Amino acid sequence: GNGFTCKGLKGCRGNEGTGTPPHEKKRKKSNRLTLATLINWHPNQMEVELLGKLNVLRLHPEKFVPLINKRISKVEGRGDKVPHSWRELRDMLQTQSPRSALRMSFVLSQCSKLQCDNICMIETKGHRPKYQNEYHKMPRVPLSSRLTALRVRHGRSVDIMEFGGKSAHDVLLRLLTNGNEETRRLHRETIFDSDFNYVGI
Repeated sequence: GNGFTCKGLKGCRGNEGTGTPPHEKKRKKSNRLTLATLINWHPNQMEVELLGKLNVLRLHPEKFVPLINKRISKVEGRGDKVPHSWRELRDMLQTQSPRSALRMSFVLSQCSKLQCDNICMIETKGHRPKYQNEYHKMPRVPLSSRLTALRVRHGRSVDIMEFGGKSAHDVLLRLLTNGNEETRRLHRETIFDSDFNYVGI
């Protein structure tokens, strides 16, 4: 998904005036889906905000430090205990190297919605359906399998999930601080992975 070609693009220069040799057949446009394919896609406001804040986080990790400090001060002001993961994240962001911005992928976004539908019934705390025990026996479908089923060429793929959050900032902070140590590590490594080019929300 990293390649770029100018064939067929308007304004592409290089063969002006040469024409197409009669013995060469014009290639048919491929209808195959790629991670960059857009199909009547209209993201909602939260998805747009999440993409923007995610890219700010990747490009300028240090910009999230004041936000974390503000939340820490608010908790301390109430006399409550500050979660260790918040201070841990603050220290990490102060030394985190910047990463390139991600591009939104229609295909990945659709797959992420299917992933949520597939697992939210067994993960949502306090709202588990009566048939949860039966559903829990069903294996979770890997994201790569969904992409393969759609015949989408792709490299390594990872999906991470968080329930709740009233704002884009809140969702990202929950992803980076909630869960056990292994879960937090996976989420942080995924969000700051330099090999990823696309994201689905």
